[in-house]
Amino acid sequence: MKCEDCGSRYVEYILLDETTDRLVTLCGACFDNRARFFGEATMTYWYLPALSIPPDVRNAVEEMITGLNRYLRFERERYSRLLRAYDILKKSVEEVAKLAQKTLEAEKHVWEAER
Repeated sequence: MKCEDCGSRYVEYILLDETTDRLVTLCGACFDNRARFFGEATMTYWYLPALSIPPDVRNAVEEMITGLNRYLRFERERYSRLLRAYDILKKSVEEVAKLAQKTLEAEKHVWEAER
């Protein structure tokens, strides 16, 4: 696996990027850059000792990261659709409430006129 930031070195860390909601594979130098910028205490990450991981396990981890990123993208899109549907529903309810208020006011005038 290659680093997603520089693309030239092998991966030493898997980072949960909460801005993009995905797992990012990073080499040690790129991880250090992000740690300096964001602060290591605020980051969620896992260390992968590159030399001790056999190639077949490394490939399985890479496939797992790809699958998890696909799943996270699906969930992010689904959540966005849910928020859009909520906004549409909220606007519809507000319009119905306005119409109901107008109807109530009109009926109130009719009742007062009948007295």
